[in-house]
Amino acid sequence: MGTLDKVDCSVTCRLILSWREKLKALEAELAEAKANARSATGDRIRVVTELKEQINILATERDELRELRAFLETRCVPSNTPPIVCLCGSTRFMDAFFEAGWKFTLNGYIVLSVGVCKHAEDHGGEALGQEVADKLDKLHLRKIDLADSVHVLNVDGYIGESTKKEIEYATSKHKPITYLAALQPPKKEGG
Repeated sequence: MGTLDKVDCSVTCRLILSWREKLKALEAELAEAKANARSATGDRIRVVTELKEQINILATERDELRELRAFLETRCVPSNTPPIVCLCGSTRFMDAFFEAGWKFTLNGYIVLSVGVCKHAEDHGGEALGQEVADKLDKLHLRKIDLADSVHVLNVDGYIGESTKKEIEYATSKHKPITYLAALQPPKKEGG
């Protein structure tokens, strides 16, 4: 072999070594790209899974809101409904209930009143037992919930224990309260 063959072989060896290094670098880059792709794919899969979970949650919430809307549409009072007043007071004064109901109705109100007179001898709630009287009291609180305002029939200034509880309840629900008779300031002791 001549000198030319030795040079060619030397150049060829260097080229082969250089290509091997380039090939190793390319293989390393390829391995890194594959790892990144797997990682990115894993990240994408996680993101897609989380999005699917969020979509399911939103779909459930949407369905619940639709059900709530349908329920509220059946329970809500239309905006053109007249004002609703709930009458409160002692059923000892049923005539006051009848008169107030008459006046409010003629003035365009929906009137919620007592359905059973607890003090009447012939059909009193108390005559039916304390349990029935308690149920009637709770029912009247629900009427207060439905009302826009409360009108207390405090005939001759009388407000019994049940009526006091109804006033406290209406106050806690921020219902406007009016009275048949002007309220008298409490008497001072010793004065």
